[in-house]
Formats: sequence, C-alpha cells, structure tokens
Amino acid sequence: MKTTFLRTCAMSILLTHVAFSQQLPGSLDTSFGNAGIVTINLGRFQPLGGPSRCITLQDDGRIVVAAAYHRNFSNYVKAFYRFNADGSPDNTFAKNGRKIFYNGSLRSEVMSPGKVVIQGDGKILSGGDFYTGRYKTGGFIITRLLSDGSVDKPFGNKGEIIVRNETTTGYFADLDLQRSGEIVVANRDAENNFVRRFKPNGSLDSSFGTDGLFIVDGTYNFLTDIAVQRDNKILLLIDDETKGATDRDFKIVRLLRDGRIDLSFGTNGTVVIDFDNYSQDTPTSIAVLPNGRILVAGIIWTNVIEGQIGVVRLRNNGVIDPSFATNGKGMYSRTEFSGPEIDLSPNGKFYLTGEQMERVNSDGSRDLSYGTGGVTMDGQACFTAAVQKDNKLLALIWALPQLRRYTADSPIAAQNAVVNESVISKSTTFTCYPNPAKDVLHIQVKVATAITLSDQSGSVIMVKNIQDKADLNVAQLPAGVYYLKNNISGEVKKILIAK
Repeated sequence: MKTTFLRTCAMSILLTHVAFSQQLPGSLDTSFGNAGIVTINLGRFQPLGGPSRCITLQDDGRIVVAAAYHRNFSNYVKAFYRFNADGSPDNTFAKNGRKIFYNGSLRSEVMSPGKVVIQGDGKILSGGDFYTGRYKTGGFIITRLLSDGSVDKPFGNKGEIIVRNETTTGYFADLDLQRSGEIVVANRDAENNFVRRFKPNGSLDSSFGTDGLFIVDGTYNFLTDIAVQRDNKILLLIDDETKGATDRDFKIVRLLRDGRIDLSFGTNGTVVIDFDNYSQDTPTSIAVLPNGRILVAGIIWTNVIEGQIGVVRLRNNGVIDPSFATNGKGMYSRTEFSGPEIDLSPNGKFYLTGEQMERVNSDGSRDLSYGTGGVTMDGQACFTAAVQKDNKLLALIWALPQLRRYTADSPIAAQNAVVNESVISKSTTFTCYPNPAKDVLHIQVKVATAITLSDQSGSVIMVKNIQDKADLNVAQLPAGVYYLKNNISGEVKKILIAK
C-alpha cells in the first residue's frame, strides 16, 4: 500500500511538472527575457505617447525597436534598440545594443518613429513624424542605419531624409519597400495626402507619379496605412468621410508601380467598404497575404456596436472574398481608442493587436485554441507587434515600456502535427481531394473525428471536427507541403498546396 501511494505521488508530481512546463498558446513565453518580459531601459526619460514606437524582426531572429521618449516634455530622444532572439541586449549593435539621437539644433525638436523595416541588405530604415519649434512646423523624417547601428551617412542628407509639410499640421502615415529597393512613404498635411517614392540612395524618384509625388485630395480622405504587393503595386488605405464624419467607410486605392492609378482594381482603382449603413468605419491597417489576397482592419462603430474590430478580406482584384468569415467580413474584439494592427503569422493565421491581442484563423473564425477566447491570457494591450517565424507573437508594450513574447502552439497540439514521411499512413479512414489543392480541400471521414492540418514545421494550422464531410478553405495558405491527421485513428495524409 505504501509503495503504491509513493508511486501515485511521484506520478502526480511528474504530471504536474509536465503540465506547467508545457505552456499554453497565448501565455507568456518563459524562455524569453524574464518570464516572458523584457523591460526597456529609458533611464531618466519617459515614453512619448501617440504613434511613437515600432518593432520589426531581422531574418536571423534579432529584434529591432525604434521609439521616442522625453524628459519633462522638453528634451526629446529617438532611439533604436536591438535584442537577441532570447530578449537579451545585442551588444554588437551601436553602444550596448542602443543607438540614440538627441535633440537637433532647435530646442523642441521631436523625431517620433512610426515604422521600422529591414532592407534586404540588412540596413535598418525608420520613418516617423518630425516637429520643430513647439510643433509649429511639421513633416516626416526617414533615418537609415547600417546593420551595426551606425548612421548610413551616404543615404539622403547624412543618413536622413526630412520633408516638411507646407501646412503646420499633419502626420506620417507609413512606409514600405518595393522589391527593387525603392522606398515608398505616405504622409498627410492639413489639406492633402501624399505618397512619395525615394530611390535606394535617398533621393526623390521623379519617375514616380508626378515628379516623385502622388496626391490624394484630403478634403474627405485621410490616409492611414500603405502596403506594397509582391508585384510592386501599392495599396493605400484611406479613412473615407465623403458621406460625413458619422458615416465613414474603408477606402482602398491601388497604384501601379510607377505611381499611376491601377484601373484594374475595384472600380477605376478604388474599393469602398461599408460594414453597415450609417456606421463609422475607421480603417487602420492593411496587409497582403502570401497568395495576394488583402486583409483590411479597423474600428467599427454603429448604433448597436460601440467600438469593435472589423476585418474584411479582398481578392487581388479588389472584390470581397466571401469565403472569409461571414460573406467576407468578420467582427472581433472590442476596441474604443486604439486602432487594430494586422500581424501575419507564417502558419496562415493572423493577429489583431491593439487594446487586446487576438489570434484569428485563416478562414476568419476566432482561434479559440489561443489564450482565453482567442485573446492572450494576460489581456495586455499593446501598440504594435511582430510575429516570429515560429508563429510566436512579440508585442511592444510602450506604456510600461516592455517587450512581451507569447507562445504560439502548445507542445500537446504540436504532437498532432506529423512531418516524418515514414509515418504517413496507408489506411483509408478518411479521404481528401483534390491533391494538390488550390482553394478548397474536400474531406470525407468514415467515422466522426477531428482532423488536424499542420505544416512542415509542425505548427498546427487548424483542427476541424467532422461528422461526415467538410471543406477546408486553404486559399490563403502559401504553396507547399502540409499534413492531415485523423486524431482518432492516427492516419496521416500528405497534402500539396499549389498556387
């Protein structure tokens, strides 16, 4: 009896250890920093509010953060940080992992980064707002660093491009890169929205638009985000108030590579999305999926809904994709102030980050296997985030300020993904076709079961409960090898996704 009791206690302790060591998806990743958190050292300074911080990832997994902060709202600093993949400072970058830009020649100069990207050659490019003289003069500033954190002085004017607004107000919207290295920048002043293209050396590219510039009338249009497609076409996301401030819509305009309107997109180059009649639809983020389809997210306000994230998916030609969510549109977490950002995950899912951080399946359904009801377990708000190659979410919590990393899929779920060719089954407890598949995969089972779809890395993409027949929407998945597993019988089938 005593021996049995001891064995039972030992087994209980072992199972408890396993349970706690296998972190659930959406929980803080304890292998990162201090129990999943890295605190950013600002010294005697305080975080600057607004869109003044951004994050991106290098191909080698290192993390780059750009941010602005202040001391008593008089001394302003812009800084770049680089961290190793485990959250430790990268001491090979600048000085102890940090590059600081102090005030310029004018006392109240503010350089507030809103976007940071990594070029193909490893150089770091940041864009954001630029104000001087107690905010009386505005514009945007683009800064480029070499991979070691030093200023790339041959770029622009000693490593920087500064464009001043013709009016006293305005904001930096976004920047993105075309495949050949050109830099596309969007901003607004009090009257109009502007899209400019710069050459890789920082000079204005006069072959784009009209003398390097494309203008969107700003009377009722407010440019909020841009995205460059693989074919170098440029998507402009606009808050459309043509019908009035209480009946706003999403507007997407597409430009050809050279800055002319792409008339093949939507209606004469423009798509307008209205989530509901007389709703205030404020778009904040646009992203291009690997298959060319387009995700757009924003805040939706109606008489019934007081601030909720709305997402719509478009086909490459601008037509709403009805296979996504409900007739192409999905509604997600509540949000009142912070517009959502779309962060794509390599497994085909995506995150909506802002007042909450939520994971969504590729078909537009909430990923209820993640966190609590699809939201990270700590319920933390963030301003911006990035997704690693292993699908883990890195969130920049600037109010604290912190980096937090969240787990993607639990080890238990990953066990359902099979990547070893030798275990592919020969039995026929379920069938699937076509193979290769392009948009839809049809599955029929002999006995009701759950089917797991996983990629070659072992990441679970979706789990589907099937009574008899079901269709899996795989249109958004990148081309490659995938695996289907019958979770009851253990049968595994290799699937090819072709584009």
